[in-house]
Amino acid sequence: MTGRLRVLVVDDHPIFRDGLQLALSACEDVEVVGAADTAAEAVSAAIELRPDVVVMDLHLPDGSGSDAAGEILRTLPTTRILVLTMSDDDAALLAAVRSGAHGYLVKGADQATTVAAVRAVARGEATFGRDVSARVLALLAAEPLAPNPFPELTEREREVLQLLEKGLTNDAIAARLGVSSKTARNHVSNVLVKLGAGDRQDAADIARERRGQQDLSSKVVAVDRSSRSTSAPYAATSDAYSAGRDVLLLRLRSMAGPTTTRDRRQVRLWPTPRTPTSA
Repeated sequence: MTGRLRVLVVDDHPIFRDGLQLALSACEDVEVVGAADTAAEAVSAAIELRPDVVVMDLHLPDGSGSDAAGEILRTLPTTRILVLTMSDDDAALLAAVRSGAHGYLVKGADQATTVAAVRAVARGEATFGRDVSARVLALLAAEPLAPNPFPELTEREREVLQLLEKGLTNDAIAARLGVSSKTARNHVSNVLVKLGAGDRQDAADIARERRGQQDLSSKVVAVDRSSRSTSAPYAATSDAYSAGRDVLLLRLRSMAGPTTTRDRRQVRLWPTPRTPTSA
C-alpha cells in the first residue's frame, strides 16, 4: 500500500463518528475519505470511494453492520474491515467474524489503540484483544462445520427465503417480519435476482437443492475429520470451507500472546463459502 491510508467511518452516533474522524484525520498517514450512518450508505460509499479500511459499527438503523461488511467484501475483497462497536456479546462477535471482518474492538478503546488497529488491519494483520481471541476460538470450536449455503444473501434475505420455501405471500412475509409490504417485495425481488431464480417456486427449489448438497458435504467432512491424525493439523480436507475454518482455529490458538498476527496465509477470518455451481 502506498500513500496515505484511506478510511471510511461507519457509525450512526454523530458525536462518536465525528470524534473518530477527527482522531484519524490528525494522523499524517491517514485520510478519512468519507462517513456513513446506515448500512446502505456504507455499502454505496465503499463502492464509490474504495477505501483501504472501513471502520464499521455493528448496529445501524437500517440493518446489520455485519451484513454491510459482507456486501462490501464481496465487491471489494481487498478492503479491510475493522469492527468498532459497543457490542461485546458472543452473537455480535461471531457475526462480525463470519462477515469477514479483520479486526474487532469494543468502543471504549483509547485513541492510540484504535488508530493502531486501523493501521494493523491495513497492513494485512488481524487485530483482536486476547480475551476476544479466546472467545472466538471457543465459539467456532463449538459450532457445526456446515457452511452457509447462501453466501450471496444477507441475513434478512435468508429469512425471506425460508418463508418463500413455506409458500408465504409477500403480505404474509411482511407480517411475519414486521416490515411493510413494499419492503417485503423488495426483499423477495433481491432474493430472486441473487439466486438467479425465475420465480418464487424456482427460488424455493434452489434453496432445497443447496441445502441437500450441504447435508451431503457435511457427512463427507465428518468422515474426513474423524480420520485425521492429531499430529497433522494442516491435513487436507474435502471441504474448502471447513479447511479454512480449521486454519482460523489454528491461528487463534497461536494468538495467546500477541494481539496481532502477520501470517498472511491465515489472515482470512472466515472463509468465503462456495457457491454451488448447480444453482
